[in-house]
Amino acid sequence: MRHPQHSNPDGVQGRPESRHGRRRRAQEHPVQHDQQVPLITAPATSDARRPPSEETTAAVIEQSRRLLDSLASRDWLDEDHWRLIHGTLADLRQGLELFRNASGRRRIAVFGSARSPAYGSAYRQACHLGQLAAANGFDVITGAGPGIMEAANRGAGQDHSFGVNVRLPEEQVANRYLDATNQRLLTCHYFFTRKLFFLRESDALVICPGGFGTLDEMFESLTLIQTGRTPPIPVVLMAPEADGSWLRLQRRILEQLRGNGHIAAEDEALLRFCTDPEQVIERIRHFYRLLHSIHRSGDTMALHLHAALPQTAIHRFSREFDELFRCSSPERLEHGWLHSDPEATPLFRLRFRFDERRIGLLVRAIDWLNDLELADAPDAACQSDPTRPGTIGS
Repeated sequence: MRHPQHSNPDGVQGRPESRHGRRRRAQEHPVQHDQQVPLITAPATSDARRPPSEETTAAVIEQSRRLLDSLASRDWLDEDHWRLIHGTLADLRQGLELFRNASGRRRIAVFGSARSPAYGSAYRQACHLGQLAAANGFDVITGAGPGIMEAANRGAGQDHSFGVNVRLPEEQVANRYLDATNQRLLTCHYFFTRKLFFLRESDALVICPGGFGTLDEMFESLTLIQTGRTPPIPVVLMAPEADGSWLRLQRRILEQLRGNGHIAAEDEALLRFCTDPEQVIERIRHFYRLLHSIHRSGDTMALHLHAALPQTAIHRFSREFDELFRCSSPERLEHGWLHSDPEATPLFRLRFRFDERRIGLLVRAIDWLNDLELADAPDAACQSDPTRPGTIGS
């Protein structure tokens, strides 16, 4: 039986220790968690991409130093452990550097099968989606491979495409519509770091027909959104009308999950089903029509908007989505202009304590806000969101 190998960033191949051996050593040398180093989380502010404070930088450096010192002193760590640590840190460093200087355009991640033929309807549809995305002010992120991924990059063009590839036993070469020389291609050692950057750097997800990998990306994204680990963004399942893949998913899986009580009816608001790329772009543009960004700190949610809400709309919002709030007092919904940065675009904030189990209801509330007809609301659907990374987690 062949022993599984982790992807190796430094070319060294080794036979990993058995799972039972690792467990035995871990029991003999338990990890001591250091409680004195603070956990750094993303700030729930309107300028989450501002330079970090000296305290934050010092805490991260100290936490990293103590971690590495602790690991280096443990004799149960073998070559396989160090390859895992090395590959993970390399992925994080390269990914952060790549997206640090990227354009401020909102980005759409497109998932789908690497096996879709270039003459197929799903390929042509994904290519058209990429064209529409670029024409409407969006960039496109894919897994950099062939099939649907190639089609979306092809439609968007090199100047509006990003690729997040992954090292595989059978090398997956990046498709020809991505150019590594223009700093828009990342190759990860691991799938988990690859998926981290998909969600961290995307403002919307479009899932086209695909296999296990596509379904994994879709369900992990939905899990992170449903559990509040990442803020809600548009998730659209797109397939040609003649392709019944997503219709069967909706009828046979989602309805059964809801019928068995495993998901709430409102959780289905996390998904949209479309058969036309124009519908997909319209859905994404609508989601960001009034909404600028979402920020969370604990059970406090803040929605930053491009325009102020009149008092009548604020009262209606409070009544319509009463079940979203944890607090029943009349002052439960704070609102007002943000003035943290005089050079930034002025934003109107709604802030409230919310029920973390009601993410589906939160999506419905965002749609309700975006449906409002406000005279001073700008066409801001494609404006950059400088706070994107700051909205991840809580």
